Amino acid sequence: MTPMNRKKMSRASSLRLAFSVWPRIWRPLEWRDSLKILKTLTSLMTLMRARDTEGGAPLSLAISVPRLPQHRAARPHLPLFLLKPELRQGLQAEDENGEHDDHDADDGDDPSSAGGLRVLEQHPEAPLQVIVENGAKVVFCARGGAAGEALEAELNKTGPGSCKFVTCDISKEDDIKRLIDVTVARHGHVDCLVNNAGWHPPHKPTDDVTAQEFRDLLNLNVVSYFLASKYALPYLRQRHGNIINVSSLVATIGQKHAAPYVATKGAIISMTKAMAVDESVHNVRVNCISPGNVLTPLWEELAGQTPDAAAAIKTGETHQLLGRMGTEGESGLAALYLAADATFCTGIDLLLSGGAELNYGIKSQIPS
Repeated sequence: MTPMNRKKMSRASSLRLAFSVWPRIWRPLEWRDSLKILKTLTSLMTLMRARDTEGGAPLSLAISVPRLPQHRAARPHLPLFLLKPELRQGLQAEDENGEHDDHDADDGDDPSSAGGLRVLEQHPEAPLQVIVENGAKVVFCARGGAAGEALEAELNKTGPGSCKFVTCDISKEDDIKRLIDVTVARHGHVDCLVNNAGWHPPHKPTDDVTAQEFRDLLNLNVVSYFLASKYALPYLRQRHGNIINVSSLVATIGQKHAAPYVATKGAIISMTKAMAVDESVHNVRVNCISPGNVLTPLWEELAGQTPDAAAAIKTGETHQLLGRMGTEGESGLAALYLAADATFCTGIDLLLSGGAELNYGIKSQIPS
């Protein structure tokens, strides 16, 4: 269309056609949908050229892709079960021997360190809320019962999705099997598995870590992911579902006095890629999220243990190029994206870091 013809165009003589490519009932666009749209556009362009040649009033074509709604209630096909080690605010859980383990955040106990996805480990309310608000049916688990049941009741009041809490110790294979069985019995199928249980032990040099401590950490942080995936995959294959593994930014950039923990998170990323290769034949996607600093109640609590909590949080914010920490809601949206929208992504590691891994910084560990 020539510039002169564009000037001649008037609102009265122009025909505007709008196409929405987001289906009312959510599903990925199939190749047939794309082919129909392309054929329609080709016909319209031919018509526009013909009218332009004949000197008639040209046609104006506008293709509109609407913004996705905040609540995607038309996605009832996503029963997710999220694996969590502990839900209680106190950050301590009794083990079978009555002793206390500090189930710390997913990266370190130092508020000034490049932290991890604490939100999905210790304070899952916001991510679960995001997923339930978008219409998913969620089965989530933890060892502690009371807090999980309270969270279940709270989220079921808001909808439009729903959730069910199941008591489960994901360090035990039988508990993982039972979790899958409960999910299938309740919903009849599984579309997405989110593996995010884990523990960051206290920072200490490699010389002070025992072999048994390393084995126990591998069992909790890596083997549990493998087993949950193994027992969920027969159902995921039936639905062309997906797996989301939660790793950590430190798997990429490293972390001081945390070699065993960093090793487990690196193993999660590698396992994600290998499993993505294996399961592609079944159209099952396997992806990973690696969070950096996410501001959670735990992060604020740890900052409160420093002489100046506000200064500690400010320091943590400066570690990201974006000048702030991530939010709990953003963590949930990242999982929702991989579960429902990232239909052409498999084997990826999504860095939820605000750019913390980029650019040079003061990193020398050598005393001056």
